[in-house]
Amino acid sequence: MKRILLGLSCLTLAATGCTTPITDTTQLQVAASFYPLAYMAEQVGGEYVTVTTIVPNGVEPHDFAPTPQDIVAMIEADVLVYNGAGLDNWATTESNGQIIFATDDSATDPHVWLDPVLMQDFVQAIADAYSAADPDHQIGYQDKADAVIVQLQNLNNSYQSRLANCELNQVIVAHDAFTYVAERYNIAVLPILGVNPNEAPSAKTLAELSALAKTAGIEYIFFEELTSPKLSETLAAEVGAQTLVLSPLEGLSEEEQAAGEDYFSISEQNLDNLALAMRCQ
Repeated sequence: MKRILLGLSCLTLAATGCTTPITDTTQLQVAASFYPLAYMAEQVGGEYVTVTTIVPNGVEPHDFAPTPQDIVAMIEADVLVYNGAGLDNWATTESNGQIIFATDDSATDPHVWLDPVLMQDFVQAIADAYSAADPDHQIGYQDKADAVIVQLQNLNNSYQSRLANCELNQVIVAHDAFTYVAERYNIAVLPILGVNPNEAPSAKTLAELSALAKTAGIEYIFFEELTSPKLSETLAAEVGAQTLVLSPLEGLSEEEQAAGEDYFSISEQNLDNLALAMRCQ
């Protein structure tokens, strides 16, 4: 087993795929724990890789338990990519191939894929790992990575521009998944739930958020499509606000899959909803 740590500040590498292992030995076999890691690995690998995504779309990775088939896919992959920081601690590290993780276990927020700047290093790391495992296609991997990095740069520029002049800089979100977004774009993100969306909020937290929303004039409370919206809806009703989706991009809903949405389109929708909620000019 070869364990790769590429020395990035918050990231190292990733990979992606489908729900069942594919054994086309002409392609690099990659296993990725869940959607955003898998998406980037697919974009960089293109026709040269087969990616297996362990957590099916529509399923929260916090709640997931792998099947024996999932474990086999991870063990037999040429490249295994998992997140770390407790989000996918069910991922086996007994792979026969290279093992890459996206966040250090000491990180308090595992949701680094929401930061398009950090994701640029992540994408380059994918290209480097693929090239090491499959040097015959090094140029192809790098060309694809360069194209994705340009998309990420453009996404960051859009966020910087549209969130630069807003009446509010506070938003209330469903769970504590947006620390990197908050730090990158100078937003005060106030979560109803903790890092794990299955935790129950305290009555004190709800009362404080209600008072803050009324005082600050917050008109929108964010919820997520893969978890219950009830707490966000209850808080919104109490303060006379509306609800909007802010996706942590841990997976795609059935509706998003049917509409052909992906990492970039959902990120743009998040930006639209942030700009609306913060009353940006």
